[in-house]
Amino acid sequence: MLVVLPIALGGAFLAMLVYISARVECFPHPGHQLAKFSEWPETIFALALAVFALLAWRRVDAGQ
Repeated sequence: MLVVLPIALGGAFLAMLVYISARVECFPHPGHQLAKFSEWPETIFALALAVFALLAWRRVDAGQ
């Protein structure tokens, strides 16, 4: 079974990729201020994973 990301969730995964890339490139030694800022991309990523898991579960439950 091929797992394909729904296009609606692409932005959430892209936001996490951009955040990690910017953090590695611009802030090699992050401080407390950056740690406080990191909560919103992590929350978006967690919600995207939860929605993806729900959609995958519904597909398996439907027998597709």
